Amino acid sequence: MKIIVDSADKHTGDTFESYKVDLAYPIKNPKRITLSNASIPKSIYPIQTGYNDVMNFTYSGAKSITIVAKNYSGAQLAAAMQVLLQAATSNSDPECSYDAQTNKLTITTTTTALTITADTTSPNTLTTLGFTVGQATAGGGADSFIATYMLDLSYPRYLNLDVEFGNNSSTSVVSASNKRSYVVQFGKTDFIEIGEFSELSNYEQTARVGNYSFDTVNVKVTQPHGDAPKAAFLNGITHNLIFDIQD
Repeated sequence: MKIIVDSADKHTGDTFESYKVDLAYPIKNPKRITLSNASIPKSIYPIQTGYNDVMNFTYSGAKSITIVAKNYSGAQLAAAMQVLLQAATSNSDPECSYDAQTNKLTITTTTTALTITADTTSPNTLTTLGFTVGQATAGGGADSFIATYMLDLSYPRYLNLDVEFGNNSSTSVVSASNKRSYVVQFGKTDFIEIGEFSELSNYEQTARVGNYSFDTVNVKVTQPHGDAPKAAFLNGITHNLIFDIQD
């Protein structure tokens, strides 16, 4: 038996990241529930507020820029950063460019030294941009530095699903004590591509279930963030999950 959970069928007032779906009829005494497929468009922005949007640097004093949370290509991000750098320094001197062949950003100045400093506000910005603390231009003449690492706009590469199979109730919150957890990997890392996950024999996605019946499915979607998952925002895009039920 299979059940399809579509976030479009969520209760009024629920979000696409935390919702409840009512089943047409109860599932009685299943032994195992397997996530066999998930179709989730990658609608999460690669630049996110408070995660990787603030870059700190010095340029005649300590300064920072805040990148608007949205989707970018490498060239679009470099252009946006250049506007922000010039606004933050009140100078048309700092420039930012992107090389599609190396997938790296470059910062150039002609008058004043610019030095990348530690991330204190959003700790993953430098990891995303590829810069490292201490990278700097010399100042006093045209100089530039290329990011140490490649630009990485692939985040997040997978999502966490906490799912509770329960009985109809007024709440759409997943119970910590009854939840089953699954991992959904994106088949592609491009923004708005469909990520398909299919269970592999060496990647267990099966939850053992006790001897009880259920008629609702509560789902909570989060994204990886160290030891503590981060709230996901799917920007209003629906998704569906297919579960195999073993009697």
